[in-house]
Amino acid sequence: MKLKKLFLAVLLLVLLGGGVGTLARYRSASGWSLYENRALAGAPEVTAQSVLSGSAASDLEDCLRDHFVGRDRLLMLSTRLSLLRKQPVVNGVVSAETALLPEPLGKTIDKAQLTADAQTIAARLSAVQNAVESYGGTFLYIHVPEQRSVLRDRYPDWMTDDGAYLDAASAALLAALQDADVPALDLTSELTARADELYFSTDHHFDLYGANFVYESVCVQPSVQKWGVLHMKNTISDAKNPFLGTYGRELFGQSRLHESLAFYTPTVPYTRFDNGTPSDVPLIDVDENSQKTVFYAAYMGGDIGETILKTDRPALPSLLIVGDSFTNPVEALIYQSFDETRSLDFRHYAEKTLTEYLQGYQPEVVLVLRDDVSCLTLTGNGNLQ
Repeated sequence: MKLKKLFLAVLLLVLLGGGVGTLARYRSASGWSLYENRALAGAPEVTAQSVLSGSAASDLEDCLRDHFVGRDRLLMLSTRLSLLRKQPVVNGVVSAETALLPEPLGKTIDKAQLTADAQTIAARLSAVQNAVESYGGTFLYIHVPEQRSVLRDRYPDWMTDDGAYLDAASAALLAALQDADVPALDLTSELTARADELYFSTDHHFDLYGANFVYESVCVQPSVQKWGVLHMKNTISDAKNPFLGTYGRELFGQSRLHESLAFYTPTVPYTRFDNGTPSDVPLIDVDENSQKTVFYAAYMGGDIGETILKTDRPALPSLLIVGDSFTNPVEALIYQSFDETRSLDFRHYAEKTLTEYLQGYQPEVVLVLRDDVSCLTLTGNGNLQ
């Protein structure tokens, strides 16, 4: 290991000394891996201390690994060969007959820990509920299953799926919410029963059909209906553009399974602001006149800290929806039923706590939407205060 670090340190010095023609490539190395959904390693920062400690050499190794010529093509070829050899798990993805699924988490059920985490989440949501109800608003927690949960029967018979753990986590949370008198809408049974039509087979989310079901389910709740909210009927169809879901992307587009991204054409005019700045990002970014590959981020432009949609219809109530990427297609639909719709994703928003945000902006309806894989996560959207 020491020899390896020494070699890389010497190589780094040679590169930075200008002795190799490819120096400029690695000095400016940066970017985003579309298939791996991560930032690529940047050029190492070189100081005498970083060279002597070996950190510069380690950073150089990461940089060279992420930016060597033909890297994506080689990874695609490797992935294709692994799929042809019918390896059970390739790049963390299980290629079932009719679905691409994540490799199981392998978590064991610790009832005491699940109960403790659920009570923590319930206490936090109860505090938010109290803040909403203090000014007369409606609070509702929405619980939905993730793709690996509703398609658990697609895993090979010999492979243990995450179903039992996810069921235990959901049961613990819903019981804690009930004990804390926090109103919760559990859509697990309905979404699971219609998983084939409401969920992607190559991505971990529900699709726009599933989001529309959530939208409709929210609008018929008595606590929401009292604000004069009506469910808008939408014509939803499948785009012709190639769609690359989470797991299709992780397989570098080499899977034989293909599907479409559902979309609709919004008819309610709106003005949009992202993180306080006017935005022209469409609610659903699909151009059927091109063969451009589309991703789940086509819904609302992906994950954004704060988005505001104003429709200038003051007779209707206002809405705040909190959650991660599962809220994105819901936002693209539900805004039609409200005067103003705001969304917060606390993985990317840190200006205020939720209760502080509610003090300045008092929406009539506040929704928190979480999936069963992340519902007991204590950080990000699980750390609502």
